[in-house]
Order: sequence, then C-alpha cells, then structure tokens
Amino acid sequence: MNSIFAFAQINNIKVYLTDVKAPYTINIKGPYKAYNYKYESEIISGLTNETVMVVENRLGLKVNDVGVYKEGIVFETKDGFTLNGKEYYGSLKFIPYNNTMIVINELDIEDYVKGVLPHEMSPSWPMEALKAQAVAARTYAIFHILKNNGEKPFDVDNTTKYQVYNGREKINWNTEQAVDRTKSEIAVYNNKVIATYFSALCGGYTDSAKNVFGANVPYLEGVECPYCNAQIKPWTNALSYKELNNDFALEANENSSIKVNKDPKSGKAVNIKIDEKDIPSRDFRNKLSPVIVPSLQFSIEKVDNGIIITGKGSGHGVGMCQWGAFGMAQVKKDYKEILKFYYKGIEIVDYNKVNIKLEPDIWIEN
Repeated sequence: MNSIFAFAQINNIKVYLTDVKAPYTINIKGPYKAYNYKYESEIISGLTNETVMVVENRLGLKVNDVGVYKEGIVFETKDGFTLNGKEYYGSLKFIPYNNTMIVINELDIEDYVKGVLPHEMSPSWPMEALKAQAVAARTYAIFHILKNNGEKPFDVDNTTKYQVYNGREKINWNTEQAVDRTKSEIAVYNNKVIATYFSALCGGYTDSAKNVFGANVPYLEGVECPYCNAQIKPWTNALSYKELNNDFALEANENSSIKVNKDPKSGKAVNIKIDEKDIPSRDFRNKLSPVIVPSLQFSIEKVDNGIIITGKGSGHGVGMCQWGAFGMAQVKKDYKEILKFYYKGIEIVDYNKVNIKLEPDIWIEN
C-alpha cells in the first residue's frame, strides 16, 4: 500500500450519532443532493440554506412528506449541515442496521478531531497539551477506522465508548489551532497505529493494559507520573454488605476477610480477595461502576454495615494522563515529549507522508 492510497482510505471517518432521534430537521448550508443509500438513485437536490424534514414510519423514511425509503438515505454536501439544531461538518446518512435506522455523520478526519478535542480536554489548557490530545484523538480514530475495515457502517460512535463528539459544538481558536498544527500526525509502534488510551487523572502512576484490559501491550505499560500531583484529591464511597453480596454473589459480612492486592510499583489494585473469592480489580470497578470506584488506585476498609472504598485518581488510568499532560505543558514540555512519556517506544509520523502500510495494532482483551 503506498502512502497516497493509505491517505485516501483513512481520510474520512463515519460516526454513529447515537443520541439523534426522529423526526429529523436538516438545514443544509450549500449545494447538496440526497439519494437512496442502496440504489444511489437521486431523491432530492438543492442549492443552499434549505430545510428538509425526514420522518420515520414502519415502512421506512419519508423526505418532505414524500416517498418511503427503507434502504436508507444519504445527504451529500461539502458545506456541512445542521441536524435537530446541532451543527456538523461533512455529510449525513440514514442507514438500516440491526433492524433499526441509524444516523451517521461522515466527515474528514481532521474535522472530526476538531469536534472531539473540546469535549475531551478543556480548550483553555496549554497549547502543547491540546496538541498532544489532538494527536491521541486522531490516532485513536484512525486505529478504529483500520480495525473496522468497512465491516460495520460506522467506525466509531459519538460517546465515551470511543471519544465524545458533538459536531461543531464548543470548537474555538485554541482547539482548531491544536488540530491544524498537528495535521495528519499519529502515533505508531513498530509501524502500526496504536490504541491511544487516555484518562483524566492517573493519581501519580498510570496503569498497565495488563491490569486493566488483561493484555500485555508494550507502549501501555504503567509509568510514574509526577506531573498530575497538584490535582490529586482523595475520594471515598461506601457500600453495604447487602449491595456487595448482590453484585458479586457473596455472603460477606463484618466477619469476612477482605484484602486488596496491589501492584508494587503503581499502587493500583490488581485483585480483591473477599473470603475465598478473587475478583479482578477491573471487574470490581466495572461491576460497581466508575461512580463508586472512580479509579483502580484504592483501598478498602471494613465497617459494621459494609465497606468504605477510598482512593485517588479518575479514569481507567491507562495511557496518557490528561492532567499529567497539562502539568508537562506547564513546565515547557512539547506535545511529542508528552506523548512519548506516556506511550513508551512510539514514533509520531505524518500518515500522509510515510510510505508504509497502515495497520492497527490489535491486541485481545482477556
């Protein structure tokens, strides 16, 4: 694969807009055409600033109260559109998928990163932190484009399952500059596009992919992070024995033995042993929810009616610590130094200039 083909393959991303529901009011800024998704026959076209209504019924979609299109509809435009009051770059698709009609925004990868950045990091943060986040966001998106390889009609959705994306909402000069100044730059390890996980606040030591996801990933090993210390604040939550027993099929009580086994380097919980039952820390957190267990850096204390969970940090802790990136930028580290600190052994490359076959570094979670 030459670099020109690689660029064409990943230049656009398809985003599933999970929160957009019918009926749909679409305002299209410039010239556009709408056509049948399956047969590509034209349905409607116009010049500029037109409003189109799309409604669902049991047979399919109706456009401006005309026709029924069960195969889906594509609105193709170069000037963007407004959908139910929210502004987006790119084009709009209504596609049948898993017995329902889903809404997809297809757009240029750089415009997508501009839509992600202000929702994943404060636009008021230092430029080098924003640039590091822009490269991480772009890399994560391209990783999923390559991983999907057209198997599903979308590459990512607009939620925290992937990255938060809200069209052109909150985009400002700072975030646009961060994206433009790092245009086409991604992180690779052994010439493969990596999964650039990041979290809000590691609590002083990032976690390993092994502990959180059950897979050994060389560029996602834990690192000591002194740069987020100023932001670390303890958190505490309580859980009754009844709640604990219901969630984990236990019979724990005030006489039970409860021990948190921790990684000796990071201090992160590895597993929790309650009487004879071992619970991996990631399962413990996922089951109780990140609201109750915000991070894996925690201890457990028994009390009469249940347990007290006390910890620090926020997020899964793997990859780049965002508050750490903030701290590094404050002491004049540039965005490449930030990224290479958290993702060991990587290179930052311009995917439009490298002459390598771009592949995702896929590893299996256990």
